[in-house]
Amino acid sequence: MKNSHLKAVIVLTACLLIAASAVAQLAINTTGNEFATTQSQNGANGKTAPGAVQMCLNAQGVAIPADAAGVNCKGGGGASSNFGSTFPTSGTAIGFTDGTNMVSGKVRTPGSSATIADPAVVVVDPNVQAAVAAATIALGPVPAASSVPMTVGPALLGSYCMGANTGTIAAGLAAGSPIYSFRYGGANLAIVRKVVTEADDITTAFAIGTAKLDMVAARSFTASDTGGTAATLTGNNGKLRTSFATTAVSDLRISSTAALAVGTRTLDAQPLASIAFEVGGGATANTVLLPTTELYKSAIGESPFVLAANEGFVVQATVPATGTWFASVRVCWDEVSAF
Repeated sequence: MKNSHLKAVIVLTACLLIAASAVAQLAINTTGNEFATTQSQNGANGKTAPGAVQMCLNAQGVAIPADAAGVNCKGGGGASSNFGSTFPTSGTAIGFTDGTNMVSGKVRTPGSSATIADPAVVVVDPNVQAAVAAATIALGPVPAASSVPMTVGPALLGSYCMGANTGTIAAGLAAGSPIYSFRYGGANLAIVRKVVTEADDITTAFAIGTAKLDMVAARSFTASDTGGTAATLTGNNGKLRTSFATTAVSDLRISSTAALAVGTRTLDAQPLASIAFEVGGGATANTVLLPTTELYKSAIGESPFVLAANEGFVVQATVPATGTWFASVRVCWDEVSAF
């Protein structure tokens, strides 16, 4: 039997003591022999051997290839540094793009701010943080000295309420007779918020029956109703705040003992609001027919009743023929320049 010739490649592991930022430079020739070069020689020793391949051994003992020219064996893990040290001039770069080039991130010192000349991204800027904090509205109660008044809804010219009472209305009132009239004649707008009414039987009781009060819109109201008792609309009358302007309502009146005389107006065919109630039924005189009741009120989220110039409304009454009675009407409204 022939003796077999075995070839063995023995790799000898050498321990190299290398500084953290140093790199050992080696060359490997075609026969697999390794020999060290120096960085100043730039791999020249390795290149003297035919087919030599230049390698670098970093601080962790990992072999890394040089570039195609056999140079640049400066390491693959970047230069080491400590916190607070001067930023190193060489190493593996990380950063941000400015659209073309890579720039490093920068942290400004407290009290400084970013400038246009900064080529880097300002990661933290205490001044910006302070500006954001100053512009932030904190939730919770606000001291009265720091409060700011605000208007919810249209700009308000004034808010008003007026009550009016009839005299003793005689028996025999015709159905649908106007007992209350409200006419707005200003250049702005009147927003009717609510109409409250009440009725009482006086002296002569009603026969058993049903009564009703209707609130009806009046359009093209160019001439006011007449008769009854007219409200005083001048000065501070009806204002809910003295500084408000005097109301621009042209006429507000209520019956005394009979129906109002109709002015120039066009009534809607259907009432905006209506209340029906029982009368009589054995009731005697001086009996409450209709306790204080909201005939009309716009709820939140609903459009209110808005009056332009020469618009308004009337309250019409229909009651059994035999009784004498008394009524009151209270109206609250706002006046605004636009709505």
